[in-house]
Amino acid sequence: MSNASDNAPRMVEVSGAEALWLLEGSSVGRLVYVQRERPVIRPARHLWGTGRLIVRAPASAGALPAAVSYQVDEVDATTGEGWTVTATGPADAVTDPHEAAHYRRTLPGWAHGPHDTVLRLRPQTVSGYRLTNAASVMNATNTMNSTNAMNTMNSTSVTVAGRGATNAGERR
Repeated sequence: MSNASDNAPRMVEVSGAEALWLLEGSSVGRLVYVQRERPVIRPARHLWGTGRLIVRAPASAGALPAAVSYQVDEVDATTGEGWTVTATGPADAVTDPHEAAHYRRTLPGWAHGPHDTVLRLRPQTVSGYRLTNAASVMNATNTMNSTNAMNTMNSTSVTVAGRGATNAGERR
């Protein structure tokens, strides 16, 4: 028998590796920084590579502080389920004209007047959460327990592939 608290929203922390995997599999997020003692949030596009996040955002390179945050999420508007990841660390503008041109071709972005910055973010912290409800968590746990019991009875070992996806090839 279920009650109303079974569907209460939950935030379940994910591992750093899963958070990076979710970040890598997405392409749109938000650049977050402080300017004149006020938070600024800009839509941005990104790609992950070699331990850094390349971000293209409609922000003035001169206005960016030494450290920024980048937030990415995917949330189903109907169920409220999904995930969120935040990466924070030092950032610097890509100043080499050829490298910047490459990333502008690779990352379609939004321009705001002359503000179109490509930057490298070197995450020092990456955190992430699955957004779910208690019923989903219980169903997933029961499914895993049933599968493990069946595999034990059949003397079959199972290797779980993927990085936290609920369905093969799905990041939600």
